[in-house]
Order: sequence, then C-alpha cells, then structure tokens
Amino acid sequence: MLNSKLTDSQQDVWLYANQITSRLEYVSRFVFETVLNCKLRLIDELQITNPTFLKTHFIINYSERFIENTFHIIPHGLLSMSGSYDFRLLKSQSAYGTLVIGTQKKPADLFSAIFYFISRAEEWQNRFRDMHDRFCKDSVFSDEFDFTEPYVDQWIEELRVKLNHTNTHFKIAKPEFKCTYTFDIDNGFAFLGKPLWKNVLALLKDVVQFNFLFVKHRINTLKGNTADPFDQYENIIQHILKYKLHTIFFFLVNRNVKYDRGANLNSKVYANLFNRIRQSNITSGLHPSYTSFETSNQIENERTMLETHLAKSIDISRQHFLKFNIRNTPNALLRAGITEDWSMGFSDILGFRARTTHAFLYFNFDTEQMEPICLKPFSIMDGVFYIHQGVSVLKAKEYVEKHKNLIRKSGGNFVMVFHERIFSELHHPGFSKFFFEITETNSQV
Repeated sequence: MLNSKLTDSQQDVWLYANQITSRLEYVSRFVFETVLNCKLRLIDELQITNPTFLKTHFIINYSERFIENTFHIIPHGLLSMSGSYDFRLLKSQSAYGTLVIGTQKKPADLFSAIFYFISRAEEWQNRFRDMHDRFCKDSVFSDEFDFTEPYVDQWIEELRVKLNHTNTHFKIAKPEFKCTYTFDIDNGFAFLGKPLWKNVLALLKDVVQFNFLFVKHRINTLKGNTADPFDQYENIIQHILKYKLHTIFFFLVNRNVKYDRGANLNSKVYANLFNRIRQSNITSGLHPSYTSFETSNQIENERTMLETHLAKSIDISRQHFLKFNIRNTPNALLRAGITEDWSMGFSDILGFRARTTHAFLYFNFDTEQMEPICLKPFSIMDGVFYIHQGVSVLKAKEYVEKHKNLIRKSGGNFVMVFHERIFSELHHPGFSKFFFEITETNSQV
C-alpha cells in the first residue's frame, strides 16, 4: 500500500496554490506523502497572507505570484485543467521537459511532469499496442522520455535536496531503498498436477520434435523417480526465510484455455504447495487470467477460488501476460475486491513504465479523481534475459546489479518478477540458481 504511517516526527510540508485541484492534490500527495514520507498541508489565501504564519512555516508556493519566505514553483497550468488527457511531454532543454497541449508548447513544471507520468496519460491516449493489446516499449515516440531512467524518482530526489538546502531547519530524509521479489506462478508444475491425457499429448509432441531429454524427464517425474523440474518451492521458501526477503507469490487459477494452462489446483501437489505457503506466512496474490482484465465477475470468481485454497483473504494481484488496460482494468479490479495491482511494467525490456519505482494511486481521467487502487511498478521480469535478450547468466547478474544501483541513488523500490520455470535447469539451463545467487546478501543491499 501507499505510505500511510504518519508520525509526529515527520516533516510538515505546507503547499499553497491559487486553486487546489484534484490533479494538484493527487500529485502533491504522491510526492510528499508517498515518496518523501512527509505530512502535506494544503493551505488557502487566508493563511498565505498571514505574516506570522509565513515566518513560522516552510511553504511551497505553487502559484505565479512571488511570496517572500516560500519555495517557489511556477505552475505550467496543466494541473488547473480538467476533462482531457490529450497532451504529451517531450524531452527538451527544460528541466522537466516541454508539455504539448494542442498547438501550445510550454516548459513543464515539476508537478505537471510528474502528473503526466503517474496519471498514465500516455496510456489513456490512443497509442500503438502490441499483439496482446498492451501498452509497450513502442508506445512512446522518439522525442519523448524513454523507459531507461526513473525520471520521477530522480526529480523528487533533486527537490528533496533543494528543500533541505533552502532551510536549515527543514530536513527530509532520503527514502529508504527497498527490494521486493515477486513470483508469477503460471503453471505451478511442469508435469505433475495435470490429467493423464495432457501428459500423453505432451509426451507425443516431444517425441515428434525429438525432445528426448523432456521425454525422459517427464516419464521419470510421473513415475516418481525424480522431482518435477518446476518444484523448487521448498528451496525457494527456505531461502526467502533465511534472508528475510520481501516476496509475493501470484497464483494463476484459471486453466484449460489458451494462455491459461496451469496445473489443477485441486491436485495433491498444489495442495502441498498452498499448505507450505500458509505455514511460511508468505504474501500471496491473484494472477488474474488472460481474458479477465476488463471483467470484474471473472476476477472475483478467480479471487474467491484462490482464497478457498489458501484459506486467507486476497486483495492484491498482477495481471497474467500483464493484460492491463488503464481505462478499464483498475475499476474491474476494484469491483472484484482488489486494492493493489502489480502489473505496471514490461515483459520484454528492463525499464520504468511509469518512470517511477514508487506506488501510486490510479487517476481516473473520466472523473478527474484518484481511485482507491494502488498501482505498484516493477522494472525487471526474468524472461527479459532468457527469452527476449538471450544473455548469459553472468550478464543478467550484471544487469540486475546495475539496475539496483540506479534505483538506490534516489531511494527507490527495486521490484523483480520471476516465474517458476526459471528454476528448471531442463527448461532454462544456467538460470536455475539465478534467484538464489542475486539474493544471497541482505535483501536491501
């Protein structure tokens, strides 16, 4: 969830604007409460004209007028508008880029630039989608900010340093760097937990394709002579507990349709897995099926099914195949009882889809209001390495370390996605120990 633990020791931030709009409140609460862990106070004209108040409080002045003893940010004007998401943010010589609205081009201010990214205005627009109808790496234009940097986090860190430098009595601590390792359990098991006819058909397919190593392993697994190649769960759980890693398991419950081909949740092997997850008190979430991304009833049915198997309430999720439509999926999830979604990322590149690593609330342009569902970004999915880039394990480790260091600089959140198949030496030689090797030190290092 968003940072909601306000304490007496937190720094008070007072924000003045001519007009407190829903857009301004949305982005300012993200910056100061979610990221910088401050107490945000929105103030009006009466307070800003009080000389005593000005002398005793540190105030951010988000207006065009100059007010002595305030930190001045001149607004672009975007946050005073409503009813439209048809605008673009271009890279330029200006610190936060140039906003294009219709034929007007004007340098963006800090809050407007951040609003552009966390509101996901670019996803609301009618842009290019990939074969699964997803917002993708080709959905932005070459003159716009790319996905290689957490620009929002970097801008907020620059603001924090400036604010601390401006007033010696005003000190905001740098956000704590955190790591979260998540697991999308799409199949559960490679061979076990599936009906005999499925294994027979798969066996015949392997024979036809001369995949005799798979034939041998499948037969030995079904005969009980060797472990299922995906069944590394006990080792994973022991490792998580040993190093106190913050982890989440997302379970796909739909099956027997294209793109949803999980094992039987009623099988003995799955029952054992669910029991072990419960015993370990590891956080679990739903992996809503491929076709569910706009259908709340389907998501709710799958959620209920998973809750039955885990004997616990579920209110977090990540969409299967990252099938996430910014216009409809958040509200479908909300209606189904989901309040936290972890789909904000890419499957084929390392990068920052929302240009931030911090969680943010969903902004609904149809109503011009923030909605009570939290969107949690991730920046690396395991398949980038062994499917899309085809790099070595050593190179993949270097990428992860470099990525962590980039996020650490601005006190961000490193979130990575794994699938059960990466733990199979049969399926992805060399990568079966990858998760263990990159997390052998403390989780926040």
